[in-house]
Amino acid sequence: MNIRTEEIISMALFQLEAHLGMSDAIALQNDDTVEILGRRFYVMAETTVTKRGYNFVAETLKERAWSADALPLLVCGSISEEMMSIAKADGIYTLDAAGNCEITPEGGPFLSLRGRKSEYRKQSTVMVFRTAGLRVLYYLLLDPKNIRKPYREIMIDTDVSVATVKNVVDALTPQYCFESKDGRNLTNLSKLLDFWAEQYNQLYKPRLFVTNLSLAPRKQWQDVLLPQGVSWGGECGAFKRDGYLIPQSFELYTAIPIRELIKTRQLIPAKENAVSVYQAFWKLPENAIHPLILYADLMGTADGRCREEAQRILNNDLSYLL
Repeated sequence: MNIRTEEIISMALFQLEAHLGMSDAIALQNDDTVEILGRRFYVMAETTVTKRGYNFVAETLKERAWSADALPLLVCGSISEEMMSIAKADGIYTLDAAGNCEITPEGGPFLSLRGRKSEYRKQSTVMVFRTAGLRVLYYLLLDPKNIRKPYREIMIDTDVSVATVKNVVDALTPQYCFESKDGRNLTNLSKLLDFWAEQYNQLYKPRLFVTNLSLAPRKQWQDVLLPQGVSWGGECGAFKRDGYLIPQSFELYTAIPIRELIKTRQLIPAKENAVSVYQAFWKLPENAIHPLILYADLMGTADGRCREEAQRILNNDLSYLL
């Protein structure tokens, strides 16, 4: 447990104890578990959680809580009421540094407090993994052996500066990158995948947003004839891979100007979020979308259906990263 994590947990438990007015209501059992009014919880701390990052946290927290035979408790520096409600519906209990909480497991305790303002400030994200750095990381995850290529070759393949490539490799060392007699190697690949996917959703994907479109009248998404350089992402892309997840939201990635897409008359401009269109940052020569993008898209929602599909993609298409 690092200093930031300890700070968040300490602040949150102090506020909760003050709210309860009972000095013996809470007992820390070890670094990961806490007893609250006689019930044992496994604690995971985050600065904050958004819809785009929720699935990453939920999956890990549930697995660890199950292994520890405890209830899952997500402790945040700050968390919105909407995210508290989403977590509650997903069987995850929440607490923040202001004492706001939703801890209502069957059999008690029944603790629900909303509306307190948290003064905890979110720590800034490391600059190296903004946009260009995330493109480099995507390239390395496509094939972990890419890490062994000369910096200038990686620069050309990813369209970033040599300095960016070097900064990314330096930032990955030693947790995710190490030197051997064969050259540089990547390690902890599954953790690196989730780090990239979470940062992609929070920092990069919002910048790639182009516009909203709508299906032309009497058109179903499966019937849309996409021009070269355009591909379905998210739930639709996942459905096209294995037919399992029935899409409830629609995303497109495009490598061509949006006017060219509208000219097809398959899609029309729309104010409502019917079909979200994003700029593809990779080459789409044959309408191909890599499972890495689909995995990130699905994990960037707060939908359990999408989390299950993302796990299938991980097991079936991205097993080289496990």
